[in-house]
Amino acid sequence: MRRTSIEAATRFFTDWLSYSEIQAACGRSITMYKLWTALERQPFAVDSIGEDACIAWLGPKPMDKPDKVILYFPGGGYINPPTTANMSFIHEMKRHAEERGASVSVAMLLYKLRPEGHFPTQVRDAKNGLDFILSLDVDPSNIQLVGDSAGGHLLLQFISHILHPLPPLMCDPIPSDIKFGGIFLVSPSVSLRGDVGRDGFERNDGVDALSPKIYRKWGSEYFYEVSEDFLPFGDAVHAPHGWFDGLENVAERVLLSAGEHECPTDAIEILWDKHLQKHPNSKFVVVKDGVHVDFVLDFVVKPFQVGEQTREVFDWVSDGFA
Repeated sequence: MRRTSIEAATRFFTDWLSYSEIQAACGRSITMYKLWTALERQPFAVDSIGEDACIAWLGPKPMDKPDKVILYFPGGGYINPPTTANMSFIHEMKRHAEERGASVSVAMLLYKLRPEGHFPTQVRDAKNGLDFILSLDVDPSNIQLVGDSAGGHLLLQFISHILHPLPPLMCDPIPSDIKFGGIFLVSPSVSLRGDVGRDGFERNDGVDALSPKIYRKWGSEYFYEVSEDFLPFGDAVHAPHGWFDGLENVAERVLLSAGEHECPTDAIEILWDKHLQKHPNSKFVVVKDGVHVDFVLDFVVKPFQVGEQTREVFDWVSDGFA
C-alpha cells in the first residue's frame, strides 16, 4: 500500500508540474544534499570540480586516501535534483558493503542540470569527477560506478566517451587503460523518444511510477540537443552493433537492472541483448513487479523497507569490493 501511494504521487507530481516548477519546488542539487545530511545527521562535505559541478560525499569524507569508492551519478531526467531517496539508497549500499568488511566512501556527482546544462556538459562533469577521485590516489579497480535513470544514461555516455572519445574541444579524453571494479546501471534512461520498445510503454502506462508522456517529453528534449553525429551518446539503444565492444576492458563486472513494469523495460532489455550481454561478467536483473528505479523507492519513507532484490544488488556491489 505504501509503495503504491509513492508511485501514484510520483506520477501526479511529474505529470502536472513543468520542470521549472519542479526545480523551484525542490531547489538546487546542493539544497537536496543539505537536506539529506540534516535528515540523516551526516557531515556536509563538498568538493568543487569546476563548471558549477561538485562531488558531494554521502557519509564522512575520507581524511586520507580512500580505500574503496562508489562514484554515483544520480538521476532526475537531467532536470530534477537528486532526491533524499536517491542518496539513502546509495548510502545503504555503502553500509551494506561495510557490514561485509569493506571500507567504502561514496562520492556523488552533482552535475549541471538543464536548461543550462546541455550535452556534453554532463560528460565533462563526470570526467572531472573521475579526475578528482583519481587525484586521491584511488586505484580504478577499487572504484565502482553507479548510475540510476538519467544518471544511468550519463554513465552510458561516460562509457561511450572512453570507447569512442568525443572531440577534445567537447571533452578531454579519459585514459583508455583505466579499468573500473564494476558498473551498475539502474533503470538507465534509454529510448528517450519512446521509439524503441514501444510495447513496454503501452503495456505499463498507468502502472509505472512515470507516465509514457513524461519519459518522451523529458527524453526527447534532451535527445534533440544531441547532433546526429553523436547519436549513440544521445541514446545508447540507437548505437550500432559493436559500439560497446571493449567494455570488458573498461570494467571488471557489469550489472543492469530494470523494473518489470517500467515503461522502458523492453528498451532496456534491447540494450542488454544488443550491447551489454557481450561482457563476459555481466548480469541483467528484472525486478519482479518493479517500476522505474524500483530500488530507490525502498528509501522514500522511513522506516525503510528494503526488498529482497535490493539486498541482492547490494550483495553484488559488496562482492566487487571483496
